[in-house]
Amino acid sequence: MWFYSLVRGAVQEEKSLPVNLRFLEEGKWYMQFENGSTYRIQQSGGRLQRERIRYGTKVIPICC
Repeated sequence: MWFYSLVRGAVQEEKSLPVNLRFLEEGKWYMQFENGSTYRIQQSGGRLQRERIRYGTKVIPICC
């Protein structure tokens, strides 16, 4: 449930869809978006945290 809310929050922030979700190591994932943004999701102290590590440069509108 926590993971879903982190992904949903990132989608709302970016106004773009995720195109790649990679599991890197225990408790750490990378999520890339159509617009080029990249987020790191990691487990810290029993909670998941989301951090944008690269800003996207493309503007891709999402239709209704």
